Amino acid sequence: MSIFGKAYTAIGRAFSLEPMFNTGGSNGGSQRLYWPLNGGPNANILGGFSRIRAYSRDITRKIPELDDGYDTRVANIIGKGIRGIPMCKDENVREQIKNLWNEWTANADYDGFDLDNMDRLLVRERDEAGEVFLRAIYMPASAGLVVPIQFQIIESECLDHTYNETLSNGGRIIAGVEFNDKNKVVAYHFYKNNPTDTALVGVDLERVRVPADEVCHYYKRSRAGQVRGSPRAYAGQMQMRDLMIYEENELERKKNSSATYATIKSTDSSVMNELGGSIDTFSPADGTTTVPQVMATDPAVINKGSVVHLYPGESLEVTKVAESDPNYDAYVAGKNRTAAKAMGLSYETYSGDLRGNSYSGIRVAKNLEEIKFGVDQEEFIKKVKKFVWERWFDTAVISGAIKISDYNTRRAEYRAINWQAPGWKYINPLQEINAVAAEINAGISTRTIAAAARGRDFAELQAQLKAEREIEKQFGNEPDPNV
Repeated sequence: MSIFGKAYTAIGRAFSLEPMFNTGGSNGGSQRLYWPLNGGPNANILGGFSRIRAYSRDITRKIPELDDGYDTRVANIIGKGIRGIPMCKDENVREQIKNLWNEWTANADYDGFDLDNMDRLLVRERDEAGEVFLRAIYMPASAGLVVPIQFQIIESECLDHTYNETLSNGGRIIAGVEFNDKNKVVAYHFYKNNPTDTALVGVDLERVRVPADEVCHYYKRSRAGQVRGSPRAYAGQMQMRDLMIYEENELERKKNSSATYATIKSTDSSVMNELGGSIDTFSPADGTTTVPQVMATDPAVINKGSVVHLYPGESLEVTKVAESDPNYDAYVAGKNRTAAKAMGLSYETYSGDLRGNSYSGIRVAKNLEEIKFGVDQEEFIKKVKKFVWERWFDTAVISGAIKISDYNTRRAEYRAINWQAPGWKYINPLQEINAVAAEINAGISTRTIAAAARGRDFAELQAQLKAEREIEKQFGNEPDPNV
């Protein structure tokens, strides 16, 4: 190729309008050229926002590993529940708060579920859709709640990402989120109903402005200034889609290999003539016409238990179909590793495949997972639990459910609380317990820290141990001196 031809080819590739990836925000399918979008933190996400979210929900329904991966994350972040332990110094007030909170949590969700169930759904929604909203709803006394407040989960679809407007007061609305002239969030403009729920006849698309103080927007920020969230598995969506298509093709291959295909071959020219063709060949050299010795008719499927009748001059040739791709396991494992990374899980946890792994390797992967889950727990506590607790406590005092005369001057003291997130099971219990004991004896850790890592409160543990000793004494049993 000449230098001009090479230059022309290079220019053609450089200005190709076909991007390499299609994950919602780009404009085309997977191609050999990489043409990235150079947009801000909102332009890249909002360009294909509804498509990205819809795709995430769709593949979650179709890929069991992905669906189970979200459940695994929920189980590790929330588990049986993140417990709140009031830390108010006044013992009487502390017990009053504790009992009232425990009673109220059974009806915390506006849709009728308890607090732990609500927390689990919030984590699931944030992972799958990229974001979720929690709205505080102040209930009338007639609702019969011990504290007249409940919280409503609002899906991402209810906040129109195409709603953008410049306001006369200097503020603006970006993707349904209203900012004031100081660039602070002041409100959210929600649809009354989910516009994508086609099961609802005559969906009301009227928007409702809800003050930001009543809303908790739970999403992961990847860039400064980001207004909306993207699904957790966004980076691995193309890999998951490729795997889904590949496995569908492999299933068809299996179906074909389980059936028996055959071709009937014949030397009779009338067979082909009946099919509308001609098998005669004319030789212009000598003017003769010849008939091929063997020809094939249309292939046919032989049903089980059937007998194939062959005419004179016909023969049956069975077609062999390859059963499966010899590289199937390696291909699936590679795609699942990418998907697991996008989910923030180890390959072993995501796929359930423990073949070829050592105990030490699994332990290292588990430790890394727990670090990530710990970060997620901390974020959930500071974002969601704090939002719920503060509004619940203020409502309890205002409604008279908790009677505190000096609440306004000692608000922080009364609202002090310790959130205890669930811990994780030991991989090697004896070895790990001995290691924790060694840290405590060496003075580089405490029993309070060790108990918290296991999802327990040290003060409650001591109270339980004391109660057990008292029970043992009542029945005349000697307490274990090692406890």
